[in-house]
Amino acid sequence: MTGDDVRVQPDLAADAESQASYHRELFDALYRWPQFWLEAVDMAGDDACARELGLDQLGHFGPRGVALVIDRLVRATTGPLTRILEIGSGFGGALRQAARELHARGLRPCLLGVELVADHCANAAAISRTLGDAGPPIVHADARQLPLRTGSIDAVFAAGSASHFANTAEVFAECGRVLRDGGVLVMTEEVSVRAAGAPEPGDAFVKHHPPDVFHAAAPQQRRHELIAAGLEIEIRESLVRWATPLLRQRVHALRLLAHCSRRMFGDHAYERMVGTLTSAADEYERGSIEPVLVVARRVAR
Repeated sequence: MTGDDVRVQPDLAADAESQASYHRELFDALYRWPQFWLEAVDMAGDDACARELGLDQLGHFGPRGVALVIDRLVRATTGPLTRILEIGSGFGGALRQAARELHARGLRPCLLGVELVADHCANAAAISRTLGDAGPPIVHADARQLPLRTGSIDAVFAAGSASHFANTAEVFAECGRVLRDGGVLVMTEEVSVRAAGAPEPGDAFVKHHPPDVFHAAAPQQRRHELIAAGLEIEIRESLVRWATPLLRQRVHALRLLAHCSRRMFGDHAYERMVGTLTSAADEYERGSIEPVLVVARRVAR
């Protein structure tokens, strides 16, 4: 497979446009990556320090979220771990970080990403080239129709992307199809899970998490979708205590580096990033949103 393998249904055009528009507004700097990277190196002092900033991983949980997912994935895997798929790869930052986390454990499986937005795939390739990191390939494809054989994947993960899927039932069904018996799906859901009876998220959260980009679901809905996909939930872990201070720390870092961050991202994007992280942490504390990590295993067919 290559980045030219495209299987995106026409009815997803609106969803792809919503995702593309939102991410371009927030992360416009990543679309001019070569210039952005020079600024990052200048700010950090050298290439190695700039890489550690995780500037290609600007989701809610960043590199630490990827590390958590990969840790749980490795712990949960039984049998071979030779082929791993990421769904919703965006600009490729999480997939590249996953490769680093696995390599640090002495593991070098084949990794592959799929991404709905064509521009994100192109930017992911440009970022990899600039970093001098070939990185795992990312295929432009619909996660509801994965271009993979049934039972061909040992593990699937989503580190920051699950909240962006408009139809998780069909996505999970495809994950269940491509996973081998005993294979695992590991994902974090940062801002989509809302328990019945929980307070409604406030205006600041809705402003920074538009509902056509971040899709809400009740815990019971997720459970039914996973079971219907042939996936048995083994772990459902609330991340409130872990995620709330993490988001506060990320906001603190942005504010400490406000001058550099505004110069690199622009004032509007900087304010949006701070607002996004702050409003999510506020809602975690209010109990309106529950960040969770899920490990589910493919039952025998």
